[in-house]
Amino acid sequence: MATIIPFVINNERHWAGPETVAQLKLIGKDVASLRDYNGQLAAEISFLLDSTMGLITIDENQSMKFLGVAAQIVAFV
Repeated sequence: MATIIPFVINNERHWAGPETVAQLKLIGKDVASLRDYNGQLAAEISFLLDSTMGLITIDENQSMKFLGVAAQIVAFV
C-alpha cells in the first residue's frame, strides 16, 4: 500500500480522478501513521523483553550464588 499509493497519485491522469486522489492521499497518511505506531509498539515490546531477560538473569545469578554457597558448605562438612 505504501508504495502503490504515491505511484497512483503521481500518475492520476491515467487511472484516477481528483476525488480518488484525495482519498488516496488520506489513505497514504493513515498508512504512514500506522507504520509509525507499529514502530513504537515494536520498540516497547523490545524494551519489555529486554527488561524481562534482565530480571531472569538477576534471579539466576542469585540462585547460583546460593547453590555455590550450599556446595561449599556440603564440601567442607
